[in-house]
Amino acid sequence: MSDQTKYRLTMTGDGFDPEFVIFKMLRDVEAASSQFDARGGTAGNGYDWRTIEEDMRAFSKTQPGILFEIVEYGTYDSESFEWRHYFRNGLHARIEPVVTVTWPTFDEGMLS
Repeated sequence: MSDQTKYRLTMTGDGFDPEFVIFKMLRDVEAASSQFDARGGTAGNGYDWRTIEEDMRAFSKTQPGILFEIVEYGTYDSESFEWRHYFRNGLHARIEPVVTVTWPTFDEGMLS
């Protein structure tokens, strides 16, 4: 379990009322109501939303055409993390960052 997890929501699509969709999500998805405020902003309690995929797959089916992006971020054992979840029409994708480590060239002057 993470030390602290928060969630950030954005929605894209045509012809929908974001405030009404957020209202419906907070009403219909119990776990979402503890993660977002009435505007979809982060109001997280720091707990993992373990049913995010199941919950949002079901909810996104009720909102056809809207792409939901939920960024899950926080710390785990003092290490930062971030994942991005995308939902549309009951489908889901989770994207994790790709990290590349680049080592500097060794120089004799580094020795002390």
